[in-house]
Amino acid sequence: MYYDYTVKSVEKGINGKRFDIHPKGILPLGDAVVSVCDEIPKSGFFGLELKHAHYGNCALRVATNSLEDRDQWLATLRAQAKCTWENAQLGEATVKALQEKNKDILSDLHKENEKLQKAKLENQKTLDIKSELESQLSSKVEEVSRILEQTQIKEDALQREAEEAMVREARVKSQLEQVQSTKEKADNKLKLEKKKRKTLEKRLKMAEEALKRLDVALRKANRSSSSSPGSDDNVSADVKSLKEFFAERNREIADEKNQATIIREALKIKKTYETEAKGSNDTTA
Repeated sequence: MYYDYTVKSVEKGINGKRFDIHPKGILPLGDAVVSVCDEIPKSGFFGLELKHAHYGNCALRVATNSLEDRDQWLATLRAQAKCTWENAQLGEATVKALQEKNKDILSDLHKENEKLQKAKLENQKTLDIKSELESQLSSKVEEVSRILEQTQIKEDALQREAEEAMVREARVKSQLEQVQSTKEKADNKLKLEKKKRKTLEKRLKMAEEALKRLDVALRKANRSSSSSPGSDDNVSADVKSLKEFFAERNREIADEKNQATIIREALKIKKTYETEAKGSNDTTA
């Protein structure tokens, strides 16, 4: 507003100058329309024009000493024109609402923070459990690997034993074939021996008859010192027959010994086969 230095109610200002501390009037700025006014009665001034509902059809005009001041005042007054009582009340209500909303937001943030902390704790527990499970799983995997390795070693050993058993079985089969061949030979010899036995039984019977005749002849010789030539011939024949019989008998005894040796060898091989076959079956089982 305009102040006149000639007014009595003045105060001493800077540099000893005096100015009026009471304004001439008050400009209502709320909802005012501020614009530039070029209709200034004095040159060297720059005017502003204010219009308001309270002014009716009139307008208030003010002026500044420089263009810079006018532009500054223009911007300031236009900004202040927005500061009305209603806007102030609305702003206060808005501030209160924002404050309440801020409290709610802070409360929600606090709750969310608590939830986040709980979630972190739960996540940490989950990570601990996961780490423990991974450790247990790793231990189990190592244990299973050891078991598989031991099982593989046992399988390899069983495979070797099975191969050895097959070799033994083949050897035993070969020995069994030899035994079978020996048995067949023994059976053939036995048949021959049976035939020989029958022949020998016949010859034995003939030898017994010869002995009887010899006994009779000897008895007759004891009774009479002279014997007929025919009787001597019979005795000689009987003695020859006995010699042949006993020689043949000696050969048969030797053959029987050889036969007994063959049978003992066959029984020994059979026993060995049965023992190895039993061991092979136990290993396979």
